[in-house]
Amino acid sequence: IAQELKEIGFDVECAFFYDDILKEISFDEEDVGLINWNNKDFTKCVSLPTWEQALEWFRKKGLVGTIIYFKDTFLNKTLYCFEVKDEKGYLVSACKNIIEKYEEAREKLLNSLIEIFIDRV
Repeated sequence: IAQELKEIGFDVECAFFYDDILKEISFDEEDVGLINWNNKDFTKCVSLPTWEQALEWFRKKGLVGTIIYFKDTFLNKTLYCFEVKDEKGYLVSACKNIIEKYEEAREKLLNSLIEIFIDRV
């Protein structure tokens, strides 16, 4: 996901990055701060944003992703789905299946946002 974000122009400063040369996740030990690792000066690095940073970046681009939670009383389970709306509040996309794990819904939401963003560019 981080590589796909880099490819579509994600430019937020992040604490962590993936180093393609060392093949490891790392952070700047000398200056523990935020850096845009996707900057052209760091060609072999990929910024690793938090979920919140990625979702905020999309909101600034006019795409709002929301995870919807509900309780299935019949199955006695917590379930999730997601939707993406544009800056005017119009529904752009929604998940087609109910998802049982929040983390899976979050990942699918971000992948959906990437696809929608690519289609709009």
